[in-house]
Amino acid sequence: MGRLDDIRGTLAENLAAHVELADQVEFLVLLFGDNTESKAWISENFGTALESGLLRVICDDSLDSWHFGKAKNAFRPHMLGRIYSSLDGDNFVTQAETLRLLAVDAEFDGHFLLHHFSGQWGDGTSGRISMPTAVYRSVGYDSS
Repeated sequence: MGRLDDIRGTLAENLAAHVELADQVEFLVLLFGDNTESKAWISENFGTALESGLLRVICDDSLDSWHFGKAKNAFRPHMLGRIYSSLDGDNFVTQAETLRLLAVDAEFDGHFLLHHFSGQWGDGTSGRISMPTAVYRSVGYDSS
């Protein structure tokens, strides 16, 4: 909702970093509200990623105004993979980070919660978490 400029600045780099992992990774972009411009821009620029399954776009009219928790929980019914990893529109994620996450999942067989905080405030990692999709789907985001 209103984050097209953020996605314009990050999506190409995030997808390029993960092309080699397209069979293991999906970027899910959830567009809220009036999403005509966002959907058109993504379609025009990322057709290959959409066709390969590396990128999926969902349009959702469930938010009538911005609310962080509601936005985070709106992803729950749309997740297809084994792992949920939160990523805001203005965040970058490297292939190395994703490979680390996949290794954690392999080591702990889906029994983990990974907080990606680098220790550097403002770099976009402080709110990034990953966990098994089933856990996120059952619990969701609770701001309390």
